[in-house]
Amino acid sequence: KIMYSLLSKGKLTSKTLHDYMAYTVKVLELGQRYTWVSVLEFDREYLSLQANYHFRWGADSQHLMTKHLEPISRSATQSFVSKTDKTPVVSPLSVNGKPICRKFNFAAAGCPHSPCRFEHVCWVQNCGQRHPQSRHVPSTPTA
Repeated sequence: KIMYSLLSKGKLTSKTLHDYMAYTVKVLELGQRYTWVSVLEFDREYLSLQANYHFRWGADSQHLMTKHLEPISRSATQSFVSKTDKTPVVSPLSVNGKPICRKFNFAAAGCPHSPCRFEHVCWVQNCGQRHPQSRHVPSTPTA
C-alpha cells in the first residue's frame, strides 16, 4: 500500500524501487530479532525522516535502531528446526507455551493447516488475542 502510494505520487522512482524493496525486507528481518511493536515504531520514524530528508532507502540509522528496537527476550522464544531445510527458526511462544503460527500472522491467505501445530494468536508481544498481527490494534496508554 505504501509502495503504491509512493509510486503514484512520484516519490519512488524505478531507480529507488530496489532500495525501497530492500528496506522492506530489512524491516521484516528486524521483526525476527526484535519485538514487532518496536520494529513498527522504528519503521514509523524512519519513514517520517526519509520523507523529510530524502536519504537513500535502506540507509542505516544506528540512532533509530538504538532508540526503538527492543530484542525479543530469550524466554519468550523457542528455536524450531524446519523439516525441509533444517534451519533454526525463532518463534515467539503464546501464553500457553506453544509457538505462535507465522502463516496465521503473516501469510496473505492465513494458515492452511488444520489442525495446526502452532498457536493461532496475534504475533505482537503480550497480546495473545485470536486475531492475526495485521489486525492488531495497539492499546492506547491511559494517563
